[in-house]
Amino acid sequence: MGTEQSNFGATARQPCAPSAQQLMFIRGVINGKTQKLAYRDAYPADRSTDRNICTTANRLLHSPKIKAFVQGINSTAAELLVDESKATRQFVFRELFALSKQAKQERHKIKALELLGKSCGAFKPVDRGAVPAPSEQNLKDALAERLRLMREVGQ
Repeated sequence: MGTEQSNFGATARQPCAPSAQQLMFIRGVINGKTQKLAYRDAYPADRSTDRNICTTANRLLHSPKIKAFVQGINSTAAELLVDESKATRQFVFRELFALSKQAKQERHKIKALELLGKSCGAFKPVDRGAVPAPSEQNLKDALAERLRLMREVGQ
């Protein structure tokens, strides 16, 4: 029994939520403040030297608890951006569809339908630069034909 290890109470430690001061520090950094300034705003009672403040702020920003919290914020922000982008696309699509049905002038209907078609990928660009070069024999034949026509006209 002495060699068996109990798993009772042995749970993986998860970082707890940041304190109010740590949140204030994170908010300052996210809003564009330097680490030093964000730290001084969050911990106004700390009278350490600038060098110590910079070191402490850097350690705080790279602590596992703060990193996990910031990563959570970043993933939530990314999800919100995706949702917002999708909502914007749906809004534009609905508005263009409504305009294509309600427009009084034909050109406005056509423009709305064109934009709808582009958004759906209905129009593929045509590659017009792929014209095959004529062969040497084709050029000789064309030149001979032109010379023949010029002789007939000259007679």
